[in-house]
Amino acid sequence: RAADWLDNYYPDDLPQDWQLDFYANDYPLVCLSEAQWRERQGMEWPEHLTVFVEVTGSILKQPSVLPHLPTVEGLVVHDESLKIQLEKAGVKSKVVLAMSVTNGWLVEWDEARLVCLKPTMPLDLRALRKEIDAYYPQNNDEDGFLLLDVPPTALVQCRTLLDLL
Repeated sequence: RAADWLDNYYPDDLPQDWQLDFYANDYPLVCLSEAQWRERQGMEWPEHLTVFVEVTGSILKQPSVLPHLPTVEGLVVHDESLKIQLEKAGVKSKVVLAMSVTNGWLVEWDEARLVCLKPTMPLDLRALRKEIDAYYPQNNDEDGFLLLDVPPTALVQCRTLLDLL
């Protein structure tokens, strides 16, 4: 969905290497794919942005990448054996195992819950609210983060929904 973000969120004249800083002005957390993370290797991260990277087994085939992994808050993996391999490789970032949920994944992270939802488009706000309520009951004091994998135009609707919750 990068094209949606390029067309509808970032100013046309914004250099590519400034995009994450621009994003960090609006959002406190991001989960990047391994490929997106690699594009930013060697660049500085915005200080006030919490960065997670979804990694796959291919990362182990590039040992030179492993020393750079501590530059992120956590690594999200979907396979227990990969989690063990990364920990054995001495990765300093926290490695968290994601549990599959309807339309996404969930991890427990530092006494908080991180849920990434990938709702179907067009966006059904009622269905999304039910999903959010399932993971974050309103009577629950648990801290949590919600990542929504939606185009920026839909994110405005999602923010309104969250403000109403």
